Order: sequence, then structure tokens, then C-alpha cells
Amino acid sequence: MYVYQPFFVYKSLTVFKIANSMKNLLYILILDFTLLGCKEALKPVEVIPTPILPPVEIITIDTTAYATKEPFVSIKDRGFEAYLVVYGMDTDNQINGKISVEDADKVNDYLTLSTINFDGKMKKKYAFLLNKYKLKTFEDNGINGKYYLDKFVVNNLDDLKVFPNLKSIFSESVVSDSVIISHENKITEVSIQNEKTHYVNIDGCKELTRLFVSGQDQKKELKLDIQNLKKLELLSLGGNMGFVNLRYNEKITNVSLIGTNFSNYDFSEVKNLYSIYVNNSQTLKKIMLPKSIRVIKLFG
Repeated sequence: MYVYQPFFVYKSLTVFKIANSMKNLLYILILDFTLLGCKEALKPVEVIPTPILPPVEIITIDTTAYATKEPFVSIKDRGFEAYLVVYGMDTDNQINGKISVEDADKVNDYLTLSTINFDGKMKKKYAFLLNKYKLKTFEDNGINGKYYLDKFVVNNLDDLKVFPNLKSIFSESVVSDSVIISHENKITEVSIQNEKTHYVNIDGCKELTRLFVSGQDQKKELKLDIQNLKKLELLSLGGNMGFVNLRYNEKITNVSLIGTNFSNYDFSEVKNLYSIYVNNSQTLKKIMLPKSIRVIKLFG
């Protein structure tokens, strides 16, 4: 049995020669109509069902954990980097405007920008740095009239931002008029005793609990803004200081005034103040204290 479609294709032409019974030979063209692709009756098609696959589990990989870090971060201040080299914190031992990320991450305790004892191995490091890079330093008369190096000159503390794990900073070598630390950090203790600094704002130190500030210029007061340091517990002020508003520092429990030039000070709004220590503040005539006070120490 053939199955025919709506159209036909001539497949072959067969010529048959048929003789009539008696007289004439007739040539009859017989067209053999055959459908292209004609087949026997189609057999039933076996339907194979599509297999049902189990749900696909989507796993998200945090590629940031494997991101390649830049091998170095920039250090802009040459004096600042000199301290890092002397202390062995910058292990390439060069003043080249950069420190490795590995070195920076290891600075997790304290950094001191101050006087360094000039003897032994330190002397060799100083000589190396000065001879090669001609760094600015503070100088002072030493034994037998010879000069010895005191402190490297640091222009500002902007480079602190490359140390994400730093906990403490002591500075008396910065020569800028303003000391500002605005970047977020983990610093819990700051000490600033720069000779030429007249304004300090360290709002970026949100974790700060201990602050020591001294105005070293007797001709101009140092202004200190600490109202955003909500975790501050201990505050020590010294030298030529302007008034410091403590109204917003509710956690302060201890205050020291050493060699300050205040004539009076109102601590009555420092509600959790527990102790106050005053020494060598001869101009101080009057102190107003809150009811929470328990310890008062006055010397001279």
C-alpha cells in the first residue's frame, strides 16, 4: 500500500511495446507515477519520554576572596616612610613612595613618629637614609658639640590610611598646622604633641578610647574637636589649649589637665566623669564638676 501526498514527482518513464492481437502495433506510453519518498505503510512510532532531571543546585562563589591584591600601596610623605624604614616596617629599605600590602597589614600595634635613639644599628640606618635621600630632620646639639638626628620631618598623617590594622599612633614630628584623621580606622589611642600643630580633628577614629593632646606653641592655642568621638573614655590635655567641648562625649570617665593655661573649666555636663587629675596648671582658678566625680588630684 502506498501513501500519496498532495503532489507527485515523475520518477521514471517506462515504454512498453504492446502488440495488438491482429494488426497494429501500438506504442503506449505508460507513466509510472511514483511518489518521491513513498514508503510502505508507516509503522507506529515508539515515543521515548524525555527523562526528568533532578533540580540543579546553584552554587555561588565569592570571587572577591580570591581577588589579587595590588602588591604595593602609596606612601606620599618621605619623612613618614623614613620612620617605617628605620623601624623595619617597610622591608624594601627604600624611600620610594610605596610599601608592600603585606608590610602594611603587619603594622597592627603602634606607630611612633618621634625621637629615635641615635646609636648602634640605628646610626647606620640614619646615615643610609640621609646620604641617599637627603631627608629633612630636626637637629639638636649632642655630646661634644656634635649634631645628632632627632626626628624626621613629617608633613601630615594622611599616610596612616594604608595601615588598616593600626591601633595606636604617637606623633611629635608632624609640622603641619592641622592634624586631620578622617578615614575610617581601628585606632584606639592617639597622642599628638607636635610643635606647630594648632588644630586637631580625628573624627575618623570612631573606636578611639584614649586621647592625649598637647599644644606646644605658647603663642597660639591648639583647638581640639572631639565631639564625634563617642567611645572616648580618657582625655589628657596639656600646654596651650583652647576650650574643649566635652558635652557630647558621654563615656569620658577620666580627664587630666597638665600644664594647661585654663583659668576655669566646666565639667558639670560630663555626667560619667569619675576622676580628674590637674598638675602644673597655675592659671586654673575654678573647676565645676558633676556629681559623679569620685577622685580629684590637684598638684600645683
